[in-house]
Amino acid sequence: MSDDFVPKKPARRRMSPVTKKLQDVQGATVVDELAREVFDYWCSVMRAGKKRLPVFDNERLRCIKWAVGVYGVEECRRAVDGCALSDWHMGRNPSGKRYDDVTLIFRSPEHVERFLDIADSSDGSGRGDW
Repeated sequence: MSDDFVPKKPARRRMSPVTKKLQDVQGATVVDELAREVFDYWCSVMRAGKKRLPVFDNERLRCIKWAVGVYGVEECRRAVDGCALSDWHMGRNPSGKRYDDVTLIFRSPEHVERFLDIADSSDGSGRGDW
């Protein structure tokens, strides 16, 4: 291998169209007001004191409606709390970058359940198996 070899950056994982369609189906019965309630809660936890709040766009709406349809509003709030307890996701990681967007929290059942596990942890260390 030559000295000028630079490994490629891994491609960003995107949600497959099948997953998006499944989320649309599972969140179809959830009213927008419930999704907005979860979004507002996320803003109050993750963006407290910020002047400019994130936009409540279609991508965020879809992810939240799916999560509310599968887990319910209270579990979604607890997943947000779990993310807030995670040192890694709150930016205490080598890159110093926060990974706390609502689309990440509600990306998949695995993500939601890991954040719920963190919220349930007794010590609140926020050390997840990521």
